[in-house]
Amino acid sequence: MSGNDRPRRIYFVALLTLVAVLAGWALVAGNFKLTEPFTAVFSLFRKPVGSAQLVSYDPLPAGAMDDECNGPPVDVSSALAAEPMQEADVSAKKPVRMIRDRYASYSSVAVDPTNDEVVLTDENLFNILAYNRLDNTPSTRHSRR
Repeated sequence: MSGNDRPRRIYFVALLTLVAVLAGWALVAGNFKLTEPFTAVFSLFRKPVGSAQLVSYDPLPAGAMDDECNGPPVDVSSALAAEPMQEADVSAKKPVRMIRDRYASYSSVAVDPTNDEVVLTDENLFNILAYNRLDNTPSTRHSRR
């Protein structure tokens, strides 16, 4: 290492330190809007699509967490030491009523241009429905409700 390179390195390290301090100050101050180059660099550190990641958040308004809890304190050891509830055998019970949707809920659509058909699968009624692709619904027909 020559003696001539040392001052260059000192200036380079000082410059990098100054840039880092200014960037940190600008981000902390909150008045700094990230421009496209910064956004592109930060996007490299994001997780791939399909994984959970925090995109943004809204802070609570000032004073929202100042209220104290009005309920009595709970002793965790006494709550855990309580007797466990007896589980009843509910497998033999019959339902009191059943709620059923009478209308179709289509989950997928396929078009067969060779046979001029539209095929729909229904998740509610467990049906596969096929319709003529070229048929029109008459203008006098009203939808069922």
